[in-house]
Amino acid sequence: TMPENKILGLLFAYSPGSGYVSASSLTPGSGYWINLTSAATIYIPGPFAPTLGKNPADELISKDWGKIIITDAIGQSYVLYAAEKSVDLNTFNLPPVPPADLFDVRFGSQRFVEDVTSTSQTINLNGVVYPVSISVDGLDISLADAIDGSFVNTTVKNGSSYILTNNNINVLKVGSEKVMPTVYSL
Repeated sequence: TMPENKILGLLFAYSPGSGYVSASSLTPGSGYWINLTSAATIYIPGPFAPTLGKNPADELISKDWGKIIITDAIGQSYVLYAAEKSVDLNTFNLPPVPPADLFDVRFGSQRFVEDVTSTSQTINLNGVVYPVSISVDGLDISLADAIDGSFVNTTVKNGSSYILTNNNINVLKVGSEKVMPTVYSL
């Protein structure tokens, strides 16, 4: 960019069936989204740029981070990542939410990477076809519906899945492995 260093995060393209994905190259006629910290001119590198053919997100995502894999009934899938709180999470902001019927999965913070161990987060499901499989890899999570926890309230352990069948639930709470109570009493 000119002035330099105005890009915050990644360049994204929308891919049907996968939602927003980081782009390593530009295809004529396609649309892209990038987040800048202020007004700037964007210069596009030539065909011999060093990142050509690589997924730029792969260089930013640690192999140690846990994964939450959301897959719907027709095979549309997206991976959300659980990072440590020391990571600059603004690097992982997603473009604006697409129209309602298009597949999109993201944290409520509008990111695809979030710290789920120190605070609970929400996951927004848009344009998914139920039932939806929520699988985890590299972490244990608590999973609850965002309404009141009475429809979904479970723990999903590393390597296992939960099948969400209720098509009225499109926002989930996710956090550390503690199960949230549905009833309080003395």
